[in-house]
Amino acid sequence: MSLTGIELIGHLAFFLTAISFWLKDMLLLRYIAVASAFVGITYNYSIDVGPLWLPILWRCGFSLINVLRHGGINTAPEYV
Repeated sequence: MSLTGIELIGHLAFFLTAISFWLKDMLLLRYIAVASAFVGITYNYSIDVGPLWLPILWRCGFSLINVLRHGGINTAPEYV
């Protein structure tokens, strides 16, 4: 069984998602989640059956949430 380039991109997207579930650092988790979303968008846009707009739109939405939450984490006061 040989994988095509687009299949490798799809696997990379899910691998990055799995890594983000493993992380404890919220900022790094969000960076990896956004990277996973962009790789997933590339996959869903480039597959042979044509662009799959439903997962593309959901991944865009989740990326926006992660970017906004990332900004909130960076600007929140730290309590010790």
